Amino acid sequence: MALNDECILISSPDRSKPLSNTSHTSKSFETLLKNNKDDYKIVNNPSKRLTATCWKLFGFPARVIDGDEFEIIPGFASCKQCFETFRHVGSIHVKLET
Repeated sequence: MALNDECILISSPDRSKPLSNTSHTSKSFETLLKNNKDDYKIVNNPSKRLTATCWKLFGFPARVIDGDEFEIIPGFASCKQCFETFRHVGSIHVKLET
């Protein structure tokens, strides 16, 4: 896979708190996605300009707001198969060991 096609991808259990005001790690979101499936899901990247093939395997972790409505958790991306979650920083991706 060419470097520009690679994606090495790198918010809150309390629904009363806004996601931006809470601090979580990649590992904490991975745990939420695995163990709290009623409240957290992985949603497809909504961008219509996807070029990297990794977006077939990855999506954004999201908190269920109401039924089929989701709030994407900014700054993270997760594997749709194993739920491994990474910090996602814009178009530059860095794996952080957190």
